[in-house]
Amino acid sequence: MSVKKDKLKIGIFSLSSCEGCLVQMLNLEDYLLEIFENLSLVECRILGVKNGGEIDVAIVEGAVMSDDEEKRLAKIRQKSKILVAFGDCA
Repeated sequence: MSVKKDKLKIGIFSLSSCEGCLVQMLNLEDYLLEIFENLSLVECRILGVKNGGEIDVAIVEGAVMSDDEEKRLAKIRQKSKILVAFGDCA
C-alpha cells in the first residue's frame, strides 16, 4: 500500500526587479515540468497563478525598495514556512 504525499506548495513573488532572473528560471521549461510533478505552484504573478493560502516555500525575487514592499514581504513571510531570496537583486 503506497502513501500519497502532499505536493510542496510553492509561491513565486517579485519585488523591485527587472524579473530577469525569474524569466531565466522559467526558461528551463522541460526541467521545470519534471520538478513540478512533485510541487504545486500556488502563486506566481508572471504566470497568472494566484490561489492564495498557506505556502511551504516562498521564492522572492527583487529588492525591497519601499515601505509597501516591506509590508508585502512581511505578509509573504507570515504565510510561508520557508522564504528564499532569489536572484541578483534579492
